[in-house]
Amino acid sequence: MVKGGIPLAPFILGLILVPIAETNFRVALMTDRDLWLFLTKPISGLFLLLSVFSIVWAYRQLKKENAATVAGK
Repeated sequence: MVKGGIPLAPFILGLILVPIAETNFRVALMTDRDLWLFLTKPISGLFLLLSVFSIVWAYRQLKKENAATVAGK
């Protein structure tokens, strides 16, 4: 993780929270098999939108840093 530049704190946080999220996801699917449930509820839609935005933002930042590195050489 040190060589890859991956911080330890988010990894540990994910390691703790993923089992909880999986359990709650299974419970949600048992109550209603329709996957549109996650898009039609405002709170879950907001979290999905924030997740997509976060991924796009990180990708753009990475491209900017790579472009600045290439331009600086």
